[in-house]
Amino acid sequence: MLKSNLAVLMAERGLKIADVFRETGISKTTLMALSDNKSQGVQFETIDKLCNFFGVTPDSFFVFSKYMLNYDIVYSESLNTDVLIVSAISGNIKQIFEYACSIYIDRGDEIISRVFSGADGLDYYVSIDCEGNADIGTIYKELPPMLKKDVDNKFYEFCLKELDKFVGKNGVKNSKTTRVGMVINYDDYYTKVVREFDYSIK
Repeated sequence: MLKSNLAVLMAERGLKIADVFRETGISKTTLMALSDNKSQGVQFETIDKLCNFFGVTPDSFFVFSKYMLNYDIVYSESLNTDVLIVSAISGNIKQIFEYACSIYIDRGDEIISRVFSGADGLDYYVSIDCEGNADIGTIYKELPPMLKKDVDNKFYEFCLKELDKFVGKNGVKNSKTTRVGMVINYDDYYTKVVREFDYSIK
């Protein structure tokens, strides 16, 4: 998996897309695609200009992992809910990991007390855990920080979809912004990502 480091390089220097466009002449569309890692391809001349502009080499401009990660949300009959399926491909080896989302309201629940220790005053507690024996923790630990962030965001998006369904199903209507705590248990033991965020009930 190959990702552009453009967003990080700009942030480190306090630059915006408009600044890089003005200095390099590279189109804003191309810069946005590279920054958001949505580009399907890039010319060597463009990379050459950007490396010269930022004073970096191509190996600093790109971030690489030997794993290609793909994500799918599918319905699990055994769990009676949607699950996030993560496929990790390296060479000719493919691994499949399955994660389910649990949502709690009661802060007094024993699981929540343990997982969200010290996180008081939240309206919803969301836990994403692996199902089965295989987990993505070992792969996650090997990823560069930027790619870890990509994985975190995919799990976060899955969490939001499940939270939207939960709130809609339970008929919760509230105009106030609520606080949500989310924990991603990539391997249940050593690799956890805890995040708190505001959530507006639609």
